[in-house]
Amino acid sequence: MAGLDGLLSMSDGEVIGVLYQSEWLRILLVRGSEEEAGVGTSITVELSLSRCACGSGGGSTSPDGLSYHDADRFLTGMVRHLEYLRSLAQHGFSLNVIREDCLWAATLPTSEPPDKAVFQALVPPA
Repeated sequence: MAGLDGLLSMSDGEVIGVLYQSEWLRILLVRGSEEEAGVGTSITVELSLSRCACGSGGGSTSPDGLSYHDADRFLTGMVRHLEYLRSLAQHGFSLNVIREDCLWAATLPTSEPPDKAVFQALVPPA
């Protein structure tokens, strides 16, 4: 169920805070259930490459395919967001494909506050 300030409380006691959300990206702070052994906190980034690469307000797809401009914008967006995922991996995040339609998750378990470099890596591409 949804709570105040973007907090979601799950039935198993897990608490999820939404730190940032856009059309293609969510940055979550996840705290495990108090009942679980070794309760942990993690930062999870969910990224939909299919949405971010296409963007909003793009050109239409016709039977003839994308125009050069639309294809270039699509590919540039895809590369930028793949580089974002690679940067998260370089900062200790583990990467997983959640769904076949290009929904990725990058997760970093934390027991102490992350250093400044991790927060800088979390800043999504424009």
